[in-house]
Amino acid sequence: MTCYLDQMGSLCIYIDFHHSATICNKIVIFGFIHGHAFYLLAAVCVALAWIPGGCGQTTDLSLFLATIPPNVTEITQSNQYYPVLFDQAFASFMSLKKLELEGNEIHTIGSQVFPASLEELYLSHNQIETIHLEAFYNLTFLRNLDLSFNKIKNLPSSLFATVGSRALDHSLYLNLNNNELCTLDPDLFLNSPRFSGIELKNNRISCVPALVFAKTETNYITLKNNELTVISPEILATEMSLDIYNNFCMVHGCPFMHIDFLRMGIDISLSGNKIASVPAEILSQVHGTVVYFFLSNNRISYIHPEAFKTYKPWELFLDNNQLTCLPESVFLNFDESYYVHYVYLNYNNLTTLHPDAFFGPDWTDPPVFPIDNYGPYLSLSVAANPLLCKTICWLMHATYIRTVDCADGVEWSTWDGLDNGQCVIPPAPECPPPTQIPVAPNQCPGQGE
Repeated sequence: MTCYLDQMGSLCIYIDFHHSATICNKIVIFGFIHGHAFYLLAAVCVALAWIPGGCGQTTDLSLFLATIPPNVTEITQSNQYYPVLFDQAFASFMSLKKLELEGNEIHTIGSQVFPASLEELYLSHNQIETIHLEAFYNLTFLRNLDLSFNKIKNLPSSLFATVGSRALDHSLYLNLNNNELCTLDPDLFLNSPRFSGIELKNNRISCVPALVFAKTETNYITLKNNELTVISPEILATEMSLDIYNNFCMVHGCPFMHIDFLRMGIDISLSGNKIASVPAEILSQVHGTVVYFFLSNNRISYIHPEAFKTYKPWELFLDNNQLTCLPESVFLNFDESYYVHYVYLNYNNLTTLHPDAFFGPDWTDPPVFPIDNYGPYLSLSVAANPLLCKTICWLMHATYIRTVDCADGVEWSTWDGLDNGQCVIPPAPECPPPTQIPVAPNQCPGQGE
């Protein structure tokens, strides 16, 4: 089915019916929208078309484009066979705002294919492998680019330069999920505008060059479900985009209490990779407060004691990893932030939570966090660990616990170990670093000096 909408609000829908292996009867329905009324006029025409593979699938993009009026604002064409979007294919449609070409088996995008007026471009579920360096040239009004579910292995340097720079909210939402990317060009985002989000989920990325995200502004980066084994502060270096988050809050509303905090926020997701350790000051090169930092479903067995010494996320997700202990002072002063912090440690191999991890070696007995609904506190989720209630009893007066599953079967909410002398704080566990801690390279294999 093909749809397009012109500047006057007139809607044209092509519906193809199978007539024979090579011939189609085509019904063209024109609808005119005026005020609140919709007037439908139908005209039936018979068009003969020689279409390899049978009726309902066209292969000649030029022939299709010749049927579209030049003043359309929206075009939707799906489930056809257009292997190549040739140079300047849509450039003559100077009023075009939205173009949907999903599921057309496209494998190549040529140079300057699209008009400068375009604001939304959807190219998902194709077979795209090759993209010309100037494929998105001059798309300064573009605010949504969907390239998900393709076969993209490489992206040219500076491919997104100036794209979306004059969009309504001065930002571009980029979706590259479910492709075959193994790494990123160091200058991929060079001269790029602000991004409202960069989606790189479900690729094969095993290496991210240092400072690749530092060349643009964004509020959301996800590298979930890739093959990263090593992370570093340089990999996560980025500039948060203040204006984008302000715009989001004004349009959609901010569901949290501390609006001023959210205006400085950025979200980073590295869940579902093969990361084994978290290095020191991992967020030190993020220029803006990290709201959500996802490290779930990795292979993390070691966290550097100074991983979050200076730069602390609002919510830290370390669930579904291989942690057996927490080093001294790793969460020191998490409770002193003006904003509430949440740490998710569920589904690890922790046998105890020692006060040293939260207070350092100079804690007093019993250690106490402030319990104040209007002030800072640390909220922990430690369910599904082999914890014994008597080894974490100090937490009952030290913090607000989200969930606890005690390995000894004791009901945490009714446990009275503090009152009957059963509370035992064991010696602080030793959390030595691994024999070898991998270091993230400044450049990925195969990239220039």
